[in-house]
Amino acid sequence: MNEPAYWILRCQHRLLTIRGDAQSSFFPLGLATDFGQPEHVLPVGELDGRTCYAAEVEQFPEIQSGEATPLRAIFHLAGVEIFALAGRATQLLDWQKHHRFCGQCGTQHIADSAFCTNCGTPRPVVASAPAAQPAPAAQPTAATPGDASLPPQREYIIALLLSIFLGTLGVDRFYTGHIGLGVGKLLTFGGFGIWALIDIILYATRSVTDVQGRPLI
Repeated sequence: MNEPAYWILRCQHRLLTIRGDAQSSFFPLGLATDFGQPEHVLPVGELDGRTCYAAEVEQFPEIQSGEATPLRAIFHLAGVEIFALAGRATQLLDWQKHHRFCGQCGTQHIADSAFCTNCGTPRPVVASAPAAQPAPAAQPTAATPGDASLPPQREYIIALLLSIFLGTLGVDRFYTGHIGLGVGKLLTFGGFGIWALIDIILYATRSVTDVQGRPLI
């Protein structure tokens, strides 16, 4: 994080955006020190060739033309690509927030610790998100030694249809093998519809992989 990057900063379920002229970026650009050195920073992809990070903050830094914007409004203000990136950042921040405590004993995790310091239970890992840009159509690849134990690759069109019609129940995430995300969507009714909408866009732009990290075919 020694080079300028885009930052998706969230405070009280709103994201910091820049409402300037058409030439300015939608999210603030700068170094971590420009934004108060946020903790628990997550890489969420790339935007305009630069790394994009997400972080939860207690209050937004003072930035000219900066505004607190609800996630839903970003779709109309900035388009599908920016909305998909913001949605990915929101999902990862929610995942990190809900896994700060050990699910076995309730002890708060220490930053960068892979295991609970009290009972030794492995800590769930938040995976880095791929760049927020449409991926090329995936081509089936020949099986390599060791692939026999893996389930077959999931189909893109099926995942998209499940997301559209059954996304609020998490069926699409169960289909791709993301059981934890599927349960989360099921219990929150697709994040009250917002999460379900984000996932539809992610599937439509081919930004989702299966649980093994393989592209949908």
